[in-house]
Amino acid sequence: MKRMLIGALLAILLGGLGWLGRGVLAGPGPKSPQALVEGLSGSDAVNCFAELRQNEDDTVTSAIVAGTKHPRSRVRAQCARLLGERQDVALVPVLTPMLADSDASVSNNAAKALLPLLDDEELLALLRDARLTPASQLVMASTLLRDQSMLANKAFLDWLLDRTHSPEIRAGAYDAIRLRHLSCYGEKKLEKENLAAVLEGRQRISQQARQDGLDVNCEEGVRCSALIVYGKLGGNQAYPELVKLLKSSTGTLREASLVAVVATQDPRSVALLSAMVKNSQEPDQVRAVALLGLRALVLDGLEDKSICPLVCQLAQDTGQPPQLRATAMGSLRAFRFNSRALQIARQGLTDKDPLIRMRAAQSVAGLGDKNARLGETNCLEPSLAQLKLALACESKPEARCALESAVRTLEGRMASRGK
Repeated sequence: MKRMLIGALLAILLGGLGWLGRGVLAGPGPKSPQALVEGLSGSDAVNCFAELRQNEDDTVTSAIVAGTKHPRSRVRAQCARLLGERQDVALVPVLTPMLADSDASVSNNAAKALLPLLDDEELLALLRDARLTPASQLVMASTLLRDQSMLANKAFLDWLLDRTHSPEIRAGAYDAIRLRHLSCYGEKKLEKENLAAVLEGRQRISQQARQDGLDVNCEEGVRCSALIVYGKLGGNQAYPELVKLLKSSTGTLREASLVAVVATQDPRSVALLSAMVKNSQEPDQVRAVALLGLRALVLDGLEDKSICPLVCQLAQDTGQPPQLRATAMGSLRAFRFNSRALQIARQGLTDKDPLIRMRAAQSVAGLGDKNARLGETNCLEPSLAQLKLALACESKPEARCALESAVRTLEGRMASRGK
């Protein structure tokens, strides 16, 4: 016991050096805090992390602090996470130096851990800290954007939209807005006093996204990311400009323009997207994105009778490029109560291409009417039987995984009948 205490004390005082000889000092019985920290990079890492998180004793915290100097980056990164969950401002001096760690997972976890410990002014100062890598800056910005009220923070928007940033940060900032803010906007009720400021912030982002996206002198990566945000925020008003750019641009910028057109969710895009899907001269990737755009419009509530027949035709046409056909097969799920879509998806379960079988399984799981009676067209029982039969015959691991998931999904739908 005395040797274990001495080992623990050395680990705390000497940081990284304290990890030498740990196996010699460890004894029988429950794992010491130091042994748990050491185990964060081993096969029992999940249990070690859970034990350390649940125990907030000072000796455990000291062992975690010592672990921030561990030679293995996995341990350092997990220690940063654990310290963040302590939510103790006294740990800020420990976490801040970790922002300069050579391993991105460590610096990123340290950045996340610091967020709840700092006020707005301190956060902005940290974002401007020279020790923070661009990746860590973007991790912080992305996390902050989950809070809708951050768009009411003018100083934060000033930093986020600063055109003097490197192209990496500028493009990453737009990506963070798209992934973290736009994807969840409206899910939570905004406080009345913040609503006007948040809407003003969104308008400011839209204006700058338009400026950057249409600026021919702007770096291409920044333009591509900005265009998608502009499409999402600009909606119908952005549509004409984005269509014009789509028709005049090439390569990556054209693909981004297409995604931006889809992001507007403008019903006028149906004819344009359908024409691109049908055009065999278009690159397969472009046709697939256009098809996904049509599916997005359907899921958003657009009622256009031309879309379902097109998707069905592509899904069963074995002459189409595999990528496009797989996209069509997966898109059938958008037409939940369409019997033709269900029939084609079931047929896809026996296709010779495993990717088609995977997409077919995903669609079958979501198609049909859970309340339909046995013998009716959209009844789920035949779908479940065909999924299980396909699973019994499937040899490809990826396809088996998709089929197993589809079976569970369909069984869950059937169990919820009448609810």
